[in-house]
Amino acid sequence: FGPMLEFCKDVCRARGIREIRLDTEATRPKLMAFYERYGFRPVRRRWVHEFGQSFDCQFYVLKF
Repeated sequence: FGPMLEFCKDVCRARGIREIRLDTEATRPKLMAFYERYGFRPVRRRWVHEFGQSFDCQFYVLKF
C-alpha cells in the first residue's frame, strides 16, 4: 500500500491537490488502524444512508 499511496500523493501534488480523503465503515477497527498507520487522520464520523441501508462511517484525511 505504501508505494501506491506515494504514487497517488505524487500525482496529486503535480495537480495542485494537497490532501486525500477517504471513508470506511466505523465498525472495522483493523481497517481504520491500517489507514491511520499510513498517516490518515480521522476528521468526522456520521451515519450515511445509501442504497436502502445505513452505515456508520468514519471519514479520514491525509494532508501533505
